[in-house]
Amino acid sequence: MSALYDDKEGLQVVTGLKEEIIHFISHAHIFLPLLTETSIKRPWVQREIGFAVASRVSTVPVAINCEPGEFLLGIQAI
Repeated sequence: MSALYDDKEGLQVVTGLKEEIIHFISHAHIFLPLLTETSIKRPWVQREIGFAVASRVSTVPVAINCEPGEFLLGIQAI
């Protein structure tokens, strides 16, 4: 098993990026969103976190110089 991250190489754009992301998140054992002051403002990051939480995928945010907000408000982060 390998980690999937937004490196523009791990995703197959042919099948539809949104569907591919949903597939990977829903089949993940754990979801580790990397949160920065910039990433927490991006709608797609919040959508992915919301999908993971709604799908009951264990979510452990990794926050760098920021606090989790929106869907993760009140959840401890690494």
